[in-house]
Amino acid sequence: MFILGIDASSDRLNIGLGKDGELVSSLSLENPRKHTALLYKYINAVLEKRGIAVEDLSCFAAVVGPGSFTGIRIAVTAVKALAYALDKDVVALNSLDLLALNASPFKGDTVASLMDGKRGNIYFSKYKRSGDGFKRVSEYALISAEEAGDRLKDLDIVLGDGVDMLREVYPHIENNLNIPDKESWSIKPEYMISSAFHNWNNGERENIFDLKPVYIYPKECTIRR
Repeated sequence: MFILGIDASSDRLNIGLGKDGELVSSLSLENPRKHTALLYKYINAVLEKRGIAVEDLSCFAAVVGPGSFTGIRIAVTAVKALAYALDKDVVALNSLDLLALNASPFKGDTVASLMDGKRGNIYFSKYKRSGDGFKRVSEYALISAEEAGDRLKDLDIVLGDGVDMLREVYPHIENNLNIPDKESWSIKPEYMISSAFHNWNNGERENIFDLKPVYIYPKECTIRR
């Protein structure tokens, strides 16, 4: 079976095609907003690399957040439209969970995913190595760089573009933590696809009409309706 995944939660647009759990075609581009108008063209290009028609897909996966509000809406809207039109399954993926998987090749069992949340804030979550993946052991949070730094005790690996924000507050943070290079700071299509198959195989599928972006607000923020 085939699954197509779309991610625009950060500064990259990722489109991946998977077959039976393995990535078989993908595309990654900087600046998702710039490419929004051509999204369906890029989807077709990823499918055509493997000679697959969109009707051949069994499921669509969207990275629903947290991250760029605009980018998340792009991915969710596209997946909902395609799944509805073709009567296919959908699965939702979390950007922080996917980012943690980038720590797989590195030594260490405890990981923090950090994504730039803008305005001095960081999207943050902790994980522990479990089997071939990582199990989340904290809530998803949007916190200040100072508070994120306070939560790094007993961690082995820290990754994501929120690291640069931490460095501004803690210039010597590398002395105590393993910080992989920036190649590991972005979601990788292969992990997006493997996670999508994991969710689908475990029955973790979404009702199309319930698929929504995941927005996390800072704890001191009050949302007025």
